[in-house]
Amino acid sequence: MLATFAEAQRLLQLTEDEQASTIAGIRRLMVTVRQTPVIIAQDWTQCQAMMIRLKREYPPNLDLYVTDAAGTITCSTNSSALGIDISMREHVKAALAGAEFFIGGQILPRTKQDLALPFSIPYWNSESGAVSGAVTALLNVKWLDDYLAAKPLPPSFTVTVADRDGLVITQIPHASNGLGRKLPDSFMSLLGRNSQGIDNMIYPDGTERLVAYSPASVGQQGLFTALTVDNSIALHQIKNDRNIALLILLTLTAGTAIAIMWVGERYVKEPAARLADVALRLRAGDLAARADIAPSAGEFAALADDFNAMAAALDMRERALQASESQHRAVFESAVDAMVVIDDAGIIQAVNPAAAKTFGYTKDELIGNNVSLLTGDEHRDLHDGYIANYLRTGTKRIIGIGREVQGCRKDGSLFPLELSIAEWRGPNGKKFFTGIMRNISARRAAEHEVEEERDRLRRIVEGAPFPVIVHAEDGEVLHISRTWLDITGYSREELATMDDWVERAYGSGKSEQRKSVKSDVDRLFLLDKPVDEGEYLIRTAEGKARTWAFRSAPVGEDRSGRRLVMSMAADITERRDGEERIKLLMREVDHRAKNALMVVQSIVHLSRSDDPVKFSQAVDGRIQAMARAHSLLADANGPERTSSAC
Repeated sequence: MLATFAEAQRLLQLTEDEQASTIAGIRRLMVTVRQTPVIIAQDWTQCQAMMIRLKREYPPNLDLYVTDAAGTITCSTNSSALGIDISMREHVKAALAGAEFFIGGQILPRTKQDLALPFSIPYWNSESGAVSGAVTALLNVKWLDDYLAAKPLPPSFTVTVADRDGLVITQIPHASNGLGRKLPDSFMSLLGRNSQGIDNMIYPDGTERLVAYSPASVGQQGLFTALTVDNSIALHQIKNDRNIALLILLTLTAGTAIAIMWVGERYVKEPAARLADVALRLRAGDLAARADIAPSAGEFAALADDFNAMAAALDMRERALQASESQHRAVFESAVDAMVVIDDAGIIQAVNPAAAKTFGYTKDELIGNNVSLLTGDEHRDLHDGYIANYLRTGTKRIIGIGREVQGCRKDGSLFPLELSIAEWRGPNGKKFFTGIMRNISARRAAEHEVEEERDRLRRIVEGAPFPVIVHAEDGEVLHISRTWLDITGYSREELATMDDWVERAYGSGKSEQRKSVKSDVDRLFLLDKPVDEGEYLIRTAEGKARTWAFRSAPVGEDRSGRRLVMSMAADITERRDGEERIKLLMREVDHRAKNALMVVQSIVHLSRSDDPVKFSQAVDGRIQAMARAHSLLADANGPERTSSAC
């Protein structure tokens, strides 16, 4: 009985392996189609052209379909299916919901006459990651039935394959009206189980059958597979096979006893000696050693092949190590930065040419000495303690971090170094440290020069005889002239940022002027040349209004990469006041001139005469009278004004 169980399990596994092979091929095809550019781009015209080409290459028992996100077929090897909505199909629903691979229950396609087993996978939008549609395949059930029927099956064994709904896809040997019918009730109880198993069942004809089964949720998910065998027939066949096997075994035992003496010498002793010789040569470092043993030596030949493969791998690894070492040596020797290798006692083991040149020593003068020779007095006496502390506690202060230290040349001169240290182990496990050092004297000199220039700019700006301010794009006020502060009455602390200036000079809150000025200030950092901003009315700390004309220009970036702008102002308050007084005076002159002309015009009208002499005398007399009247009025009002002024 145990033999029957084992045989049933073996045949069940073989059947499932056949199914898995077929389904795996279909899945690979669908995944390949999903990854084509035309589907990723959803170019359905080109997709359909591709499907037409695929149909000529693939067997007629398999059709491919691609749907959009709504489940409508957009391209297919079956052209008559284009435009059909299949969103209600179970396998399409699963793919659109994100199921990676789904085998549905067998269906009857709308454009085909034969039952088909459906498969589906989703495809996604490359940008959003959302499911964009489904790639489906329909496998002709009749073809699958014929395919499995062609596989050899022992007598008395029956194989049944059904979909997840319990509808029979194939039954071998074939039964009349088998395809598409429901499984027997006894099998339906096995369909939903969660593990493979073997049961004994009594059939309606009274025969006892052994059933090995794999539920739809196990193994090749989506398919139910059952293998049945008549116990009585299977046991009779097994007994016959056992008797024949015993007879063959006795014969082989006798022959083997005779052959062992002859085989032992030729196929054991000689190959073993050759393998031992190769092992000794490999141990001595001869990686070219190989074992030459004839295939007839059996296991020894296989062992020789393993030996040779191992030797080839060792040889390849040794060559790779030598190449890697050569590369590292080339990098070490040609590096522009100084590189020094020390052991865990701080003793220099190797230096590259750049290190010797940087510190003014030869290689021989450095190798074998303590690395503290290259450090400034500040760290020289403490260096060995740094290493000992790290080896004792494991606390990293420089290793893998980097820092700036002081280097010491052979002539005793000190210079700044940027130091980083890497830790590694030698073949024997001993710790080594590689220090990579860069002379940053030029950088420090440049930074010092920049600082001096920045300080010079600060002094120039702060001492300028007119309002000047230097501000950064984040709003910080870097420099401001004394004149700016004196005229406005604000302190340097009150004008730490441009927002402080805008709030004090143009009003707080959300006034339109304040927002306009803030926008104008922000636009300054887009300039690539000086610009006249125009006139602005500002407010001093005392609340007085003054008129300033601004001109701004970009002045590069600071060390942190912030864009800088210099803004200069001309206080034109007095000029604008003078211009206003002149305008007022001109209006007064214009007014008085017009009044005088009107008086003259009135006199002329009052002095009409046909005699030119009398006309002239009349006009002259009236004008003189008007002049005397104005003089009398002036004399009468003059003392009063004087008294009032006092």
